[in-house]
Amino acid sequence: MFSLRRKYLNILELKEGANDKEIKKAYRKKALLFHPDRNSSLSAQKEFILINEAYEYLINPNFQKINSTKTKSIRKVRYKERVDFLFFIITISYCDSTL
Repeated sequence: MFSLRRKYLNILELKEGANDKEIKKAYRKKALLFHPDRNSSLSAQKEFILINEAYEYLINPNFQKINSTKTKSIRKVRYKERVDFLFFIITISYCDSTL
Protein backbone atom coordinates (compact mmCIF):
# COMPACT_ATOMS: atom_id res chain seq x y z
CA MET A 1 0.00 0.00 0.00
CA PHE A 2 1.24 3.49 -0.85
CA SER A 3 2.27 5.84 1.89
CA LEU A 4 0.50 9.16 1.98
CA ARG A 5 3.66 10.94 0.82
CA ARG A 6 3.96 8.65 -2.22
CA LYS A 7 0.28 9.14 -3.02
CA TYR A 8 0.70 12.90 -3.01
CA LEU A 9 3.90 12.71 -5.05
CA ASN A 10 1.99 10.66 -7.64
CA ILE A 11 -0.80 13.25 -7.75
CA LEU A 12 1.74 15.94 -8.58
CA GLU A 13 3.61 13.51 -10.87
CA LEU A 14 6.85 13.77 -8.91
CA LYS A 15 9.51 11.27 -7.91
CA GLU A 16 10.62 10.48 -4.38
CA GLY A 17 13.14 13.02 -3.13
CA ALA A 18 11.64 16.01 -4.94
CA ASN A 19 12.69 19.30 -3.37
CA ASP A 20 10.43 22.25 -2.49
CA LYS A 21 11.17 24.05 -5.75
CA GLU A 22 10.14 21.00 -7.85
CA ILE A 23 7.02 20.50 -5.73
CA LYS A 24 6.00 24.14 -6.18
CA LYS A 25 6.60 24.01 -9.94
CA ALA A 26 4.55 20.81 -10.34
CA TYR A 27 1.79 22.24 -8.15
CA ARG A 28 1.48 25.41 -10.20
CA LYS A 29 1.42 23.46 -13.45
CA LYS A 30 -1.34 21.11 -12.28
CA ALA A 31 -3.28 23.86 -10.47
CA LEU A 32 -3.49 25.95 -13.63
CA LEU A 33 -4.72 22.94 -15.56
CA PHE A 34 -7.49 21.99 -13.10
CA HIS A 35 -8.41 25.37 -11.59
CA PRO A 36 -12.23 25.79 -11.42
CA ASP A 37 -12.05 29.14 -13.26
CA ARG A 38 -10.35 27.46 -16.22
CA ASN A 39 -11.94 24.01 -16.13
CA SER A 40 -15.60 23.76 -15.10
CA SER A 41 -16.00 19.97 -15.00
CA LEU A 42 -16.80 18.31 -11.68
CA SER A 43 -13.84 15.95 -11.95
CA ALA A 44 -11.52 18.95 -12.40
CA GLN A 45 -12.81 20.46 -9.16
CA LYS A 46 -12.13 17.23 -7.29
CA GLU A 47 -8.69 16.96 -8.85
CA PHE A 48 -7.94 20.58 -7.89
CA ILE A 49 -8.81 19.82 -4.26
CA LEU A 50 -6.48 16.80 -4.32
CA ILE A 51 -3.70 18.87 -5.88
CA ASN A 52 -4.00 21.49 -3.13
CA GLU A 53 -4.05 18.82 -0.43
CA ALA A 54 -0.96 17.18 -1.93
CA TYR A 55 0.89 20.48 -2.08
CA GLU A 56 0.03 21.37 1.52
CA TYR A 57 1.10 17.94 2.72
CA LEU A 58 4.41 17.94 0.87
CA ILE A 59 5.41 21.54 1.65
CA ASN A 60 4.21 21.91 5.24
CA PRO A 61 5.61 19.35 7.74
CA ASN A 62 3.05 20.42 10.39
CA PHE A 63 0.21 19.63 7.99
CA GLN A 64 1.39 16.01 7.91
CA LYS A 65 1.03 15.65 11.68
CA ILE A 66 -2.33 17.43 11.81
CA ASN A 67 -3.68 15.49 8.82
CA SER A 68 -2.73 12.08 10.23
CA THR A 69 -4.53 12.85 13.51
CA LYS A 70 -7.57 14.19 11.65
CA THR A 71 -7.64 11.14 9.36
CA LYS A 72 -7.73 8.77 12.33
CA SER A 73 -10.71 10.58 13.85
CA ILE A 74 -12.52 10.68 10.48
CA ARG A 75 -12.05 6.92 10.10
CA LYS A 76 -13.65 6.36 13.50
CA VAL A 77 -16.67 8.49 12.54
CA ARG A 78 -17.06 6.77 9.15
CA TYR A 79 -16.89 3.34 10.79
CA LYS A 80 -19.62 4.33 13.25
CA GLU A 81 -21.76 5.68 10.40
CA ARG A 82 -21.41 2.40 8.49
CA VAL A 83 -22.34 0.35 11.55
CA ASP A 84 -25.38 2.57 12.17
CA PHE A 85 -26.41 2.30 8.53
CA LEU A 86 -26.10 -1.50 8.53
CA PHE A 87 -28.17 -1.68 11.72
CA PHE A 88 -30.80 0.51 10.02
CA ILE A 89 -30.92 -1.78 6.94
CA ILE A 90 -31.18 -4.91 9.07
CA THR A 91 -33.99 -3.34 11.11
CA ILE A 92 -35.92 -2.36 7.98
CA SER A 93 -35.57 -5.82 6.44
CA TYR A 94 -36.69 -7.46 9.67
CA CYS A 95 -39.75 -5.17 9.87
CA ASP A 96 -40.63 -5.88 6.22
CA SER A 97 -40.36 -9.63 6.72
CA THR A 98 -42.70 -9.58 9.72
CA LEU A 99 -45.47 -7.86 7.74
